[in-house]
Amino acid sequence: MQTDHLRRAQLPLWRLTLAHALRESGADLSLLEPAFEAFYAARNQVECYSDSLDALQRIAARMPVAAITNGNADLQRIGLTAHFAFHLGAREHGAAKPDPGIFLAACTRLGCMPAEVLHVGDHVEMDVAGAVRAGLRACWLNRVGGRWEREDLRPDLEFVTLTELADWVEAQAREDGCGEGL
Repeated sequence: MQTDHLRRAQLPLWRLTLAHALRESGADLSLLEPAFEAFYAARNQVECYSDSLDALQRIAARMPVAAITNGNADLQRIGLTAHFAFHLGAREHGAAKPDPGIFLAACTRLGCMPAEVLHVGDHVEMDVAGAVRAGLRACWLNRVGGRWEREDLRPDLEFVTLTELADWVEAQAREDGCGEGL
């Protein structure tokens, strides 16, 4: 997991924007670090869905879970690090979802072939289409009850909550007759 210092170094555009705002307002540039820290702390004030933590814990007990993101939230600050084997950000990787490269890099770090990996996400294009195009299985986490409208591809799975996904993972393990993994 990256340290706060390294994570902040990955956010130069926001730092430049804050510096510009301070200069334009006539404020002292010594406020840059405290302003950035306030911004970054607010950026990492995440409220998880009520089912997320329990479901992540149940899934992570059965298989490695990785976070692939185009964002810059800090899993350590949010308190979610323990649920993930690793975090792969678009900035770290050099390409963002739906680029196949970020999905394939995650597969490599997991030591799995793409067809052995299930990518779970809520965005039709960034998550589902990106994963499918990269050769991964895809699960659409459809919390808003939307209707699938793409005809060119479909997710392998669709759930409304992470609890449903955790239930499915556990059912698959029971069907396979194994206590861990799928």
